[in-house]
Amino acid sequence: MLEELPAEVQAMLRKSQQHYQQHARLQLSVDTWGADKLAWCSAQQYEPAVDGRVLSTAEILERATEAFAPLRMAGFTPLISVCEFGKGTAAKPLKKHRMVEQLIVGGRTAAVLRQSPPRMLFAVEGGTLICLAAEEMTTEQKTAALSYKALQWWKRAVVR
Repeated sequence: MLEELPAEVQAMLRKSQQHYQQHARLQLSVDTWGADKLAWCSAQQYEPAVDGRVLSTAEILERATEAFAPLRMAGFTPLISVCEFGKGTAAKPLKKHRMVEQLIVGGRTAAVLRQSPPRMLFAVEGGTLICLAAEEMTTEQKTAALSYKALQWWKRAVVR
């Protein structure tokens, strides 16, 4: 999949991934992407960093955003699922949702990223969630059920 990217972008992406794997013990991967130019990515700390630190979700996200920056050069928007050390795996994180900031997809401002498969991106409109993108096709019924769960999470997160 990465072979489809320009050679310069591939090299920069691999160098970033190797750097963060070596120092912060982060497993960074580009899982899938589509014609919508959204790259579904994962970032997981698989053991404490070289200095013994366990990174927070915000710290992992910051490093992953830097590591996946070359994707932006190729015109892709990275959607990053984050899994902290000891809190599940990238394929099955304990935190199923997280807030997304400053991300516009299809003219709408994204609000919630469902990190657990099937991964989805939602916008909040009129007290409901609208699915902007999904990593894989799902039925309308399943999308509605997952949207409802994400909305309940979002309501609790906004109150916190």
